[in-house]
Amino acid sequence: MIIPDAESIAQARSIVLAALSEAHAKHAGRGFDPYEFGADVSPLVNAYAALTILEKEEPSELAEESSPED
Repeated sequence: MIIPDAESIAQARSIVLAALSEAHAKHAGRGFDPYEFGADVSPLVNAYAALTILEKEEPSELAEESSPED
């Protein structure tokens, strides 16, 4: 497992936020169906949450979780 650094996490978060903004603009422009919007953005929200968790984890904790146990 590759342990991301803070800069790459921040870059990934900004990409996810841009995709969320784009999805909102797309749905707002053609009429807003909350169920369709939710289905389209839920993977992005999950990705943003995962990146937030990664950002808060200590690098040593991530390394321990990824190391195989003998």
